[in-house]
Amino acid sequence: MDDLIQIVIMDDLLNIYFKLKLMELLDTIQSNYSKYITKKDVETEIIYIMSKLKCKKISNNEFESIFKIKKKKKKLNKKEIPNEFRCEGRVWGPIKSENEKEIYGNRCRHKKTKNSKYCYIHNYKLTHGNFLEPPSRLLMHHFKKNPFQKVKRKKT
Repeated sequence: MDDLIQIVIMDDLLNIYFKLKLMELLDTIQSNYSKYITKKDVETEIIYIMSKLKCKKISNNEFESIFKIKKKKKKLNKKEIPNEFRCEGRVWGPIKSENEKEIYGNRCRHKKTKNSKYCYIHNYKLTHGNFLEPPSRLLMHHFKKNPFQKVKRKKT
């Protein structure tokens, strides 16, 4: 019995909510197009639309079939490429310390192309240099600077 009362109350609340939102929408339209739409037109539209609006009680199975609730998919385990087949390009990443040595960025995760040290992308453009070689001073500065820091420019 309590479930039936809750369903009836929810239906009434939904009807009231829809009516309020409909009134807001039609009032906005009427205020923007007051030359063409009167308050009386708005009232008759509200009555007409609310008469056509009916809440139907549906089961959970019907609800799931209508809205097709997405289930979380498991992430695919990407195969780890052995280091000898991995691209030697450096990609953007944090500065890490290992064995008292700073490592700038990360190594690219893609596979090398034939007869090359780099993947297809790094063969075309090697922005951050080779991961296995020490970075230049300019590259070190590029990794150390704060990307969110505002640059002050001199006014000319």
